[in-house]
Amino acid sequence: MVHQKLEHENIVKYLTLFEVDCDTICTVMEYCNGLNLNEYLNYEKRITE
Repeated sequence: MVHQKLEHENIVKYLTLFEVDCDTICTVMEYCNGLNLNEYLNYEKRITE
């Protein structure tokens, strides 16, 4: 998995993946304190490149 190999201060770390049942998988990633993406986008209204 590509995400496992990424290492950068602005990329959330991938920890593991597990199957809950035949139709559901869960991805475990590091916890990031602060706003979620939706809250951030609503707060900032605009993102520069």
